[in-house]
Amino acid sequence: MMARRNMAQALPIMLQFLSVSPIVQSLAIEKHKVNAQELVRMMFEVSDWKNYKDVIVPMTPEDEQRWQQMQPGAVKQAEFQGKAALQQQQAEAASQRDNDNNIARAAREVLRQGIEQAASPEAVTGMPGGPGFGSAA
Repeated sequence: MMARRNMAQALPIMLQFLSVSPIVQSLAIEKHKVNAQELVRMMFEVSDWKNYKDVIVPMTPEDEQRWQQMQPGAVKQAEFQGKAALQQQQAEAASQRDNDNNIARAAREVLRQGIEQAASPEAVTGMPGGPGFGSAA
Protein backbone atom coordinates (compact mmCIF):
# COMPACT_ATOMS: atom_id res chain seq x y z
CA MET A 1 0.00 0.00 0.00
CA MET A 2 2.85 2.35 0.82
CA ALA A 3 4.45 1.74 -2.58
CA ARG A 4 1.19 2.61 -4.32
CA ARG A 5 0.91 5.83 -2.33
CA ASN A 6 4.49 6.76 -3.27
CA MET A 7 3.73 6.02 -6.92
CA ALA A 8 0.60 8.17 -6.74
CA GLN A 9 2.62 11.06 -5.30
CA ALA A 10 5.43 10.72 -7.84
CA LEU A 11 3.19 10.31 -10.88
CA PRO A 12 2.27 14.02 -11.36
CA ILE A 13 5.95 14.99 -11.12
CA MET A 14 6.89 12.29 -13.61
CA LEU A 15 4.09 13.35 -16.00
CA GLN A 16 5.23 16.96 -15.86
CA PHE A 17 8.87 15.98 -16.35
CA LEU A 18 8.12 13.75 -19.36
CA SER A 19 5.99 16.38 -21.06
CA VAL A 20 8.46 19.28 -21.11
CA SER A 21 9.87 20.14 -24.51
CA PRO A 22 13.60 19.61 -23.75
CA ILE A 23 12.94 16.07 -22.51
CA VAL A 24 10.70 15.23 -25.48
CA GLN A 25 13.32 16.63 -27.87
CA SER A 26 16.16 14.80 -26.15
CA LEU A 27 14.26 11.53 -26.38
CA ALA A 28 13.52 12.18 -30.05
CA ILE A 29 17.23 12.75 -30.75
CA GLU A 30 17.82 9.32 -29.21
CA LYS A 31 14.97 7.94 -31.36
CA HIS A 32 12.64 7.45 -28.40
CA LYS A 33 9.29 8.84 -27.36
CA VAL A 34 7.05 8.91 -24.31
CA ASN A 35 4.33 6.28 -24.41
CA ALA A 36 1.35 8.40 -23.37
CA GLN A 37 -0.97 5.40 -23.33
CA GLU A 38 1.26 3.66 -20.77
CA LEU A 39 1.31 6.79 -18.61
CA VAL A 40 -2.48 6.91 -18.65
CA ARG A 41 -2.60 3.20 -17.78
CA MET A 42 -0.26 3.87 -14.84
CA MET A 43 -2.53 6.66 -13.59
CA PHE A 44 -5.54 4.34 -13.71
CA GLU A 45 -3.59 1.59 -11.94
CA VAL A 46 -2.34 3.84 -9.14
CA SER A 47 -5.83 5.26 -8.60
CA ASP A 48 -7.40 1.77 -8.56
CA TRP A 49 -9.76 2.63 -11.39
CA LYS A 50 -10.58 -0.49 -13.35
CA ASN A 51 -12.26 1.08 -16.39
CA TYR A 52 -9.09 1.89 -18.38
CA LYS A 53 -10.26 -0.14 -21.37
CA ASP A 54 -13.52 1.81 -21.42
CA VAL A 55 -11.74 5.17 -21.42
CA ILE A 56 -8.85 4.55 -23.81
CA VAL A 57 -10.28 3.06 -27.01
CA PRO A 58 -9.02 2.72 -30.59
CA MET A 59 -10.03 5.40 -33.06
CA THR A 60 -12.69 4.64 -35.61
CA PRO A 61 -11.88 5.40 -39.26
CA GLU A 62 -14.04 8.52 -38.93
CA ASP A 63 -12.05 9.60 -35.84
CA GLU A 64 -8.81 9.09 -37.75
CA GLN A 65 -10.09 11.15 -40.68
CA ARG A 66 -11.19 14.00 -38.40
CA TRP A 67 -7.83 13.90 -36.63
CA GLN A 68 -5.95 14.08 -39.93
CA GLN A 69 -8.08 17.00 -41.09
CA MET A 70 -7.34 18.90 -37.88
CA GLN A 71 -3.56 18.68 -38.32
CA PRO A 72 -1.90 21.93 -39.47
CA GLY A 73 -0.30 20.22 -42.46
CA ALA A 74 -3.64 18.79 -43.53
CA VAL A 75 -5.31 22.18 -43.25
CA LYS A 76 -2.58 23.77 -45.39
CA GLN A 77 -2.80 20.89 -47.85
CA ALA A 78 -6.58 21.31 -48.11
CA GLU A 79 -6.17 25.05 -48.66
CA PHE A 80 -3.52 24.39 -51.31
CA GLN A 81 -5.72 21.84 -53.06
CA GLY A 82 -8.66 24.23 -52.96
CA LYS A 83 -6.57 27.02 -54.47
CA ALA A 84 -5.16 24.66 -57.09
CA ALA A 85 -8.67 23.46 -58.01
CA LEU A 86 -9.87 27.08 -58.28
CA GLN A 87 -6.91 27.99 -60.49
CA GLN A 88 -7.60 24.94 -62.65
CA GLN A 89 -11.26 25.96 -63.02
CA GLN A 90 -10.25 29.51 -63.87
CA ALA A 91 -7.73 28.28 -66.44
CA GLU A 92 -10.34 25.99 -68.00
CA ALA A 93 -12.87 28.84 -68.10
CA ALA A 94 -10.31 31.16 -69.74
CA SER A 95 -9.44 28.47 -72.26
CA GLN A 96 -13.12 27.95 -73.06
CA ARG A 97 -13.59 31.74 -73.45
CA ASP A 98 -10.60 31.89 -75.81
CA ASN A 99 -12.00 28.97 -77.79
CA ASP A 100 -15.42 30.61 -78.00
CA ASN A 101 -13.81 33.90 -79.10
CA ASN A 102 -11.81 32.12 -81.80
CA ILE A 103 -14.92 30.39 -83.11
CA ALA A 104 -16.81 33.70 -83.14
CA ARG A 105 -13.88 35.41 -84.91
CA ALA A 106 -13.77 32.65 -87.55
CA ALA A 107 -17.54 32.90 -88.07
CA ARG A 108 -17.29 36.69 -88.49
CA GLU A 109 -14.47 36.28 -91.01
CA VAL A 110 -16.45 33.71 -93.04
CA LEU A 111 -19.50 35.99 -92.94
CA ARG A 112 -17.42 39.03 -93.97
CA GLN A 113 -15.90 37.19 -96.90
CA GLY A 114 -19.35 35.96 -97.96
CA ILE A 115 -20.72 39.50 -97.84
CA GLU A 116 -17.75 40.86 -99.82
CA GLN A 117 -18.18 38.20 -102.49
CA ALA A 118 -21.92 38.77 -102.66
CA ALA A 119 -21.34 42.50 -103.12
CA SER A 120 -18.75 42.09 -105.91
CA PRO A 121 -19.75 43.18 -109.46
CA GLU A 122 -19.64 39.60 -110.74
CA ALA A 123 -22.09 38.45 -108.08
CA VAL A 124 -24.43 41.34 -108.85
CA THR A 125 -24.29 41.39 -112.68
CA GLY A 126 -23.07 37.92 -113.45
CA MET A 127 -20.17 39.42 -115.43
CA PRO A 128 -16.64 40.01 -114.19
CA GLY A 129 -15.94 43.63 -113.56
CA GLY A 130 -12.80 45.66 -113.88
CA PRO A 131 -9.67 44.91 -115.86
CA GLY A 132 -8.71 41.29 -115.80
CA PHE A 133 -7.01 38.68 -117.91
CA GLY A 134 -7.84 38.86 -121.55
CA SER A 135 -9.77 42.08 -121.31
CA ALA A 136 -9.43 44.61 -124.02
CA ALA A 137 -7.75 47.71 -122.92
